[in-house]
Amino acid sequence: MNTQAPLRELLKTIKCNNGPEFASKVMLKWADETGVQLGIIAKGKPPQNGFIESFNGKMRKECLDRHIFRNLVEARELIMNWVSHYNEERPHRSLNYMAPYEFIYSDNFKANSPLQIGL
Repeated sequence: MNTQAPLRELLKTIKCNNGPEFASKVMLKWADETGVQLGIIAKGKPPQNGFIESFNGKMRKECLDRHIFRNLVEARELIMNWVSHYNEERPHRSLNYMAPYEFIYSDNFKANSPLQIGL
């Protein structure tokens, strides 16, 4: 499916756990520069952010566990290929077995939908 991702503004808040990747100086600097608030979930409470926990599990199983990355360039390429597949081709049960972009461009998606669109 060759469609462009819909353009949208940055989120006002990103929920994340308190792992080192989210507490890094680079992440904190990015959040400060963009005005995005980091909403940290309570330690040991992954259900507070079920959407990302589900996504992380799928990414781990379908992408990260299947590859050994030899360098950062290869890692970026393989991960971005997986993200494209996840958004453009992979059916999602919660979207009536459509890929996210297919769902967005279908009659099922309404302009005022409260649906939070992920990666």
